Amino acid sequence: MSSRGLQRLFHHYVGVGPKWVLARYRLHDAVSALDGGWTGSLTDLAHAHGWYDQAHFIRDFTALVGVAPSQYRSRRA
Repeated sequence: MSSRGLQRLFHHYVGVGPKWVLARYRLHDAVSALDGGWTGSLTDLAHAHGWYDQAHFIRDFTALVGVAPSQYRSRRA
């Protein structure tokens, strides 16, 4: 089976593509790290969870959570 065929089946049965699901898991892992008391920089957090730059991480995080990661971390403190 081709990778595109697998993507189509995944989208048909799950309702979204596998890339979206994987990105969502990475975001949830980043939120869990912040909840667990992540003490490193947000850049390090972004890199640890698969983002290549902080700007994309912040955009994706804000779209999911509703606030920027720095605001989320300060609220958790």
